[in-house]
Amino acid sequence: SAEPLAAAPFATHPPPKIPTCMQEFLGPKGEEVLARVITALEAAYNAANPYHNAAHAADVVQAAVLLLCEAQARMVAGGSTGMTALERLSAILAAAAHDVNHQGVTSAFLVNAGDALAEKYGSG
Repeated sequence: SAEPLAAAPFATHPPPKIPTCMQEFLGPKGEEVLARVITALEAAYNAANPYHNAAHAADVVQAAVLLLCEAQARMVAGGSTGMTALERLSAILAAAAHDVNHQGVTSAFLVNAGDALAEKYGSG
């Protein structure tokens, strides 16, 4: 797909294509709103970056969706209320955005190059 991130979390789910564990938070317009957010994140990734690109983000999102939904089911089965839908959605959006604007080099490289972000946030 030309838009791997936009397709990832929804590819394995039938319509409305939002994982069941997120539907209660997103509501009736959830698919439309989430699609706009994911499309904006997709556009923010640098396609020229050979690894930290939208395809990598799609892999991370798909794994997050599966892990979070499975964890939720196990917590509920064990008598816990589990994570809230907002917490699950937040984790999935964090997975989608985690490498936006990644420069494709290591932190050590940025520190050694005297990069402004490395100086601002440390070597850390």
